[in-house]
Amino acid sequence: MTKIIGLISGTSVDGIDAALVDVAGGQTNLKIELLAATTYPYSEKLRSQILSVCGGSSLSIAELAELDDAIAQEFAQAAFTINQKVIKKQKLLALMVKPFITVHHLNN
Repeated sequence: MTKIIGLISGTSVDGIDAALVDVAGGQTNLKIELLAATTYPYSEKLRSQILSVCGGSSLSIAELAELDDAIAQEFAQAAFTINQKVIKKQKLLALMVKPFITVHHLNN
């Protein structure tokens, strides 16, 4: 059995939808069990920033990188939280696919 976390955030920008499933079997006997599903809301500040950019507000490459980092942190926290909620002390290897392109590196 393989546990997988799926994460997505839609155009409503209300938060990150997370699902934890257990997958077993193969091509002819695939079984998927939903273990948990929830939405983790964005903070009002982050949601406002995302909606502002989606609405056409301009920002520098550095500001875009900072916003991308903030969103990535929220995705990571959602994955960690749903994992802890269900799995507790067991380890879980979670794969999160987030299409991206590096446009600027922060100097931290």
